[in-house]
Amino acid sequence: MNSPWLISMWRAALAWLCRTFAQVKQKPWLIVVIVLALLPALVALLGGVFVLALFLLEVLWAWTIPDLFPGAVEQGLVARTISWFTALKILIVVIFLGALAGVGGGRKSER
Repeated sequence: MNSPWLISMWRAALAWLCRTFAQVKQKPWLIVVIVLALLPALVALLGGVFVLALFLLEVLWAWTIPDLFPGAVEQGLVARTISWFTALKILIVVIFLGALAGVGGGRKSER
């Protein structure tokens, strides 16, 4: 369903992008200004994703581990819940192992 106002908005946005790229060709320092303007938003977005990952790890641990290992939790061998700091350590280990395994590396297997 294409409405005329949506098409005109996309055309206006595309025209703005074309003008901006034309200005960047004439003024290379404009790239630095654009990057510095977007940097706080990028940092906030990455920080939010990181905190969300910690929260999800903590919640999923408390939800699954007591059901998977009830005897170990009762004996105190495995924690029923974990703290934010423990979730951070687990997340760092998972990221490190994922980097070693090449997850998200963009490599395609050749057959």
